Amino acid sequence: MAGIKAPVSEQFHSAGQRREGAYLGMWLFLSTEFMMFGGLLCIIWYYRLAHEMQVSKAVEHLHYGLGGFNSALLLTSSFIMSLAIQAARKAKMAHLRSLLLVSVGLACAFLALKGYEYHSEYQEGLLPVLTSQAPLKEPAARLFMGLYLISTALHAMHILVAILLGAGIWLRLRLGRLPMPERLTVIETFAFYWHAVDVIWIFLFPSLYLIGRPV
Repeated sequence: MAGIKAPVSEQFHSAGQRREGAYLGMWLFLSTEFMMFGGLLCIIWYYRLAHEMQVSKAVEHLHYGLGGFNSALLLTSSFIMSLAIQAARKAKMAHLRSLLLVSVGLACAFLALKGYEYHSEYQEGLLPVLTSQAPLKEPAARLFMGLYLISTALHAMHILVAILLGAGIWLRLRLGRLPMPERLTVIETFAFYWHAVDVIWIFLFPSLYLIGRPV
C-alpha cells in the first residue's frame, strides 16, 4: 500500500515486493485447500447422483437448522473480519483488537454448536459409530453420513486453526508487537484464510444439508 513504510526483509527489495510475496504464498496455500475440499465435494455429489434415494433419507435426518445458524455465525464473522481490516488500515488498534476478538468468539460459537450437533447425531445413531437402533439401515445412506462426518470435521479443524491464529495475532497486537498499518499484511493474509474457510462452508452446507432434502 502506498504511503506505508513496512519493514523489509533481506530477500525483498521493497515493501511492495514483500507484500506481493506474502499474498502469493497465501493464495498458493489456499489453492491447495480449495482443491482438497473441491475433491470432497465432487465425491459427495457423485455419491448423491449414484444413490439419490438413500442419500435423501440420510439428509432428512440432518439438523439443517443448526447448520443454517452456524452459516450465519460464519458469515457474520467474515463481515466483522472485513471491518477489522479497515480498522487496521486506519491504525485503530483498540477497535482492531475488539473486532478480531468478536470474530474469534463467533468461530468458537460455531465449534461449540457443531460439537452439540455431533453429540445429538451420535445419540440418534446417525454417525458412523452406529448402534443396532440406528435409523439408517441402507449402506449407501450410512456411507453418506461418513462423508458428512469427514468433510465437516475437516472443516472444523480449519476453523480451529483460524481461532488459534486469530488468538495469536490478538495477543501480538495486545503486546504491541504488530504496529499498524506497517504490519497490515499479517492481518490481510490472515483474513484471506478466514474468508476462504467461510466460503468452503457455504458450499458444504447446501451440499450436505439442503439439496435432496424432502420438502
